[in-house]
Amino acid sequence: MSEQPIESAPPEAKPAEPSAWSIGRLVSFRFSFLYLGLFSLTHAVFPSLFPIPNIHIPDLATVTPVRLVTLWVAAHILHLPEAPSFEDTGSSDKTYDWVLIFTLVLVSALATAAWSIVDRRRPNHVTLDKWFRAVVRLGLAMQLFGYGIVKVFPMQMPFPHLARLVQPLGDFSPMGILWSSIGSAPAYERFAGSTELLAAFLLIIPLTETLGALVASAVMTQVFGLNLSYDVPVKIFSSHLLLLSVFLLVPDLPRLASLFLLNRPAAPFTSPALFATPRANRIATLVKVGLGLWLVSFHGYGSWRSWSQFQERSALFGIWDIDQLSIDGALRPPLATDRDRFRRALFDFPEYVMFQRYDGSTQWYGVDINLGAKKMVVSTIKSEDGWKADFTLDQPSTDHLVLDGPLEGKKVHMELTRVGPEKLELLSRGFHWVSEEPHNR
Repeated sequence: MSEQPIESAPPEAKPAEPSAWSIGRLVSFRFSFLYLGLFSLTHAVFPSLFPIPNIHIPDLATVTPVRLVTLWVAAHILHLPEAPSFEDTGSSDKTYDWVLIFTLVLVSALATAAWSIVDRRRPNHVTLDKWFRAVVRLGLAMQLFGYGIVKVFPMQMPFPHLARLVQPLGDFSPMGILWSSIGSAPAYERFAGSTELLAAFLLIIPLTETLGALVASAVMTQVFGLNLSYDVPVKIFSSHLLLLSVFLLVPDLPRLASLFLLNRPAAPFTSPALFATPRANRIATLVKVGLGLWLVSFHGYGSWRSWSQFQERSALFGIWDIDQLSIDGALRPPLATDRDRFRRALFDFPEYVMFQRYDGSTQWYGVDINLGAKKMVVSTIKSEDGWKADFTLDQPSTDHLVLDGPLEGKKVHMELTRVGPEKLELLSRGFHWVSEEPHNR
């Protein structure tokens, strides 16, 4: 009996080697990696991936090496007449910020040229590309989480406070109009925040990365457009979050064009694996999802606490018209020529009161109200002034208030009547499914 030949097992197919990139793709990736990486490091996109309670990560845009280089560029290349201030003012579009962006572009261009010369024989950057995109997705998702949460809990654009409600529309800045209009429609603000949260979740899940980048691009296009239209000083940051979203979409543009523009079938999505083994990639996915849940919990808890504190109102909450005012015993009737007279008092926040004059100007004071003791302490906000006055407080009815005491060195007697804010059109109109005619006032 003859033996049958034993067939040897076929050799395992080796994974195909990544194809070589064109010179244009190599150079564009190197510049994108350097510029977007430097921007993300100096503008808290990457550092904020590790939020730690009660620990403040310094702003890398103003640390000594970055600051010295930026100020040198401002003085010796841009020839600015004076050094731009890097102090935090709440604006991210200061002169210093624009000079920093120019500096990052310049440094990235020079580094790209040096990198392309030194590493000219490298055919591609497949491994670096997939890792960099993974970090960019997480950093972008983190930013969208943060902005989304403070809209779901309407804190970014809070409902207009009483001082805003009595301010003439023509005195609003464009940014004030945007903040007040969105703040007065908390349902829309929550919807806008939900779209940002949706984009963040989709970016973290591997199978929905492309959809997440699409949603993020749409969301950030609207945000950037609003910042341009209403002169909101976050133009640099919002435009770069949009740029990061587009960067993530670039590899999928041919597939998207085939599907949406050319009416052709698109190849299936294949997310590049970060590791060589399936087990390691599963662990990486769990880590990303866990990080996303941690970010939601961290920002959600912080926003909820801030929102709860923001709901606190003054014991005398409301808009109070000053019906009668006497100073040092002399009655001061409201005269058209007496424009600096106090017209009304606004009790909104527990620790502050605002007085509005007939000319529309306002003056804020610190306040401590004790209804039980019938006392109200008014003080200047700046502690170095050290000025305070004790008023006696009498409230004969819910809508009437009498104050007696010194104010700015004079003995003052005030009788006030509560007039709102419930009666204001913005608060009383409400929502209507059925409207027989437009209510546009």
